[in-house]
Amino acid sequence: MTSNNVAIGRDPKLAQVVFADKSVSRLHARVMEQNGVFQLYDEGSASGTYINFKQITLKPQVLNDNDDVHFGRVHLRFHVVPTVEDADSTQVMPSPVRSDEASPMAAEEDLSTQPYMPNQPGSAGRPQAPPPRDAPPPATDEDEDDISTQPYMPHSPRR
Repeated sequence: MTSNNVAIGRDPKLAQVVFADKSVSRLHARVMEQNGVFQLYDEGSASGTYINFKQITLKPQVLNDNDDVHFGRVHLRFHVVPTVEDADSTQVMPSPVRSDEASPMAAEEDLSTQPYMPNQPGSAGRPQAPPPRDAPPPATDEDEDDISTQPYMPHSPRR
């Protein structure tokens, strides 16, 4: 955070932190910092602001490191990071590979950075597993309910 007063919402004209989700109000909430203490308060949002699954009000509530925060359906984890002066900016980077060196992977296509996408064109020669017998049928647009106008009530994960 570069300011001690940051607005959160859906409208970039009103907020510095913007989420393009209909459950987030145009001006949803605000985070304020004073003397290293962070406080969050709701700006009167329609779908609510929650810290650790408890709804907060217009009264500022203290934010602690690793708190779960919800702005409508948007879920975040709040982290306090050291300031730039205190942070260790050392980065370890891999040695560059010289282009004149033969790579051991040169004979094969390197897919280590590619997402795995089974049953896609271009995967010739690779085994393709059939879908499991008990797999549910693919969802269709008719199966989905429009919940964009419904308030979101976050819940604690089951344990």
